[in-house]
Amino acid sequence: MKLTYLSIRDYRSITRAKLDNLQSSTILIGPNNEGKSNVLQALNACLTLLRSERHIRSGDNLQLRYDRESFDWSTDYPIQKQATNKTGESIFELHFQLSEPEQADFYKATGSKLNDVLPIQVRFGPNQYASFNVLKQGRGGVALSKKPVQICRFIARTLDFTYIPAIRTANAALEVVNGLVSRELRQLERNERYAALQKEVLELQKPMLDGIAAKLKTNLQGFLGPGLRNVTLSLVERYRYQRLGNTCQIIVDDGTPTFLERKGDGVQSLAAISLMIGMLQEAGADKDIIVLLEEPESHLHPKAIHQLREVLDTLRQDSQLIVTTHCPLLVNRANVTSNLIVSKNKASPAESLAALREILGVRASDNLQHAALIVVVEGKEDEVALRALLPHYSAKLGEALSSGSLTFHVLGGASKLPYALSLLQSSICNYYVFLDDDAEGRKGFAEAQKYLLASQANTFFTKCLGLPEAEFEDLIQPDIYAGHFLSRFSVDVKKKPFDAKAKWSNRIRTGLSKAGKSSATGVVWTEEDEYADKRAIAELVKVNPTKAIHPAREDLIKSFTTILEEKLTALSAGKSI
Repeated sequence: MKLTYLSIRDYRSITRAKLDNLQSSTILIGPNNEGKSNVLQALNACLTLLRSERHIRSGDNLQLRYDRESFDWSTDYPIQKQATNKTGESIFELHFQLSEPEQADFYKATGSKLNDVLPIQVRFGPNQYASFNVLKQGRGGVALSKKPVQICRFIARTLDFTYIPAIRTANAALEVVNGLVSRELRQLERNERYAALQKEVLELQKPMLDGIAAKLKTNLQGFLGPGLRNVTLSLVERYRYQRLGNTCQIIVDDGTPTFLERKGDGVQSLAAISLMIGMLQEAGADKDIIVLLEEPESHLHPKAIHQLREVLDTLRQDSQLIVTTHCPLLVNRANVTSNLIVSKNKASPAESLAALREILGVRASDNLQHAALIVVVEGKEDEVALRALLPHYSAKLGEALSSGSLTFHVLGGASKLPYALSLLQSSICNYYVFLDDDAEGRKGFAEAQKYLLASQANTFFTKCLGLPEAEFEDLIQPDIYAGHFLSRFSVDVKKKPFDAKAKWSNRIRTGLSKAGKSSATGVVWTEEDEYADKRAIAELVKVNPTKAIHPAREDLIKSFTTILEEKLTALSAGKSI
């Protein structure tokens, strides 16, 4: 069961709001005080009510009693309307999409058939009662409207949820564990020995309770007079088990064992999120789950936010997520319309990455602003060469480069990879990394991977069989640049000693040294020389891309272009990459 639609009328600051086409993961973004939290609070109130099954009376209009913790008419119904409308209602409409097995279960539970959508309405009034209605129209609609109790019970049995607020402390995590302990301890009631011991405990408690009650009676008689006949004291049955659970403490050992409440806000926040979600999944293994998560990035270090994003990516495969955030790292860059912009108490799907950047106050450079995918390369010469090569191997990539949906970001060295990728993520950009397969490239990748910025799935290395290290120029056919080196250094790079088993720059440096080349400083082939020659080679590739790639390395470039095509196709279909 999946929530696909929500409308809100007269709730807190929201006069009217409509959220269409809710997906497996929906991100709510927007300025502060514009209604994001109110959307989650509204869902929390509705789902809490449906889960409670506190039926009061039924008929065509089922009444359910609600708790003020989830809805309080005096504060949740718009204050400006309370004076003129003493019976005003906050009205919510929810549409649930049912799978085929769930449709079959629905028929068993209600005796009525249903297509894949179940629309309901919940109206919260001022008397702590909410009405539940089925909004099904057309054939079968009348029959369904007469079965609100069965339908409400079906929803409660099929669906579960958790609401995780923005303020998360160690107590929030402890409440989850305490609840679990209490539930598990209740199972001991079926154990005869436990029941006998419990009776013995109660017998030991009774004299103490009677003694306290006698003292209370004496004190109360001074106020209530002789009309007071007796005072007794007992423990509420359900609290007996909760007291046992409330003795729990959580110790986190991350090098030093420490009570959770002594950890920082970020660790407490992550612990609360993980425990709340984990316990819900365990308790409702046979239910569909909706997770309402408010500002999960609160108190978290950037690395922890990346870890959280990976957890949420995994979670959305089994549950439905509705998240509020101000963090660019948590928006869905692939499926733009799954991000809802909440502004002026209205919600609408984002139309573009540019719209997301604007609402979040993110500034992206012109070449990144409209790109669907960014290829991250080490040097400018890599960009020049690849801009010529990609259209030769793929018409689709050529069109993407022309339109600006595919573009490049130059690092200026692989060591800058982690910082550059963190900026790209903050700018809400989709990227794919192209690195030399050498020590510097591998080190840059390892650093970015440590911070969850790069992975094998979004990185391509210039691997060449037979070479312990390789760089972009190792992919190039020597005939392309042989004339350049012959003209500049009077050497033939197609012959020994330029054919050693080393990466291209090391072969060139060694060959020039053995050919007796040097510089005014005595350094063979300085860093400036290397960059100048690499730029010259890139320009030669640009002039003749059809013959630029070495035949033995062409499969590598073809593989790279295929990956980029697949990434662009996935992005255009609104899928993650």
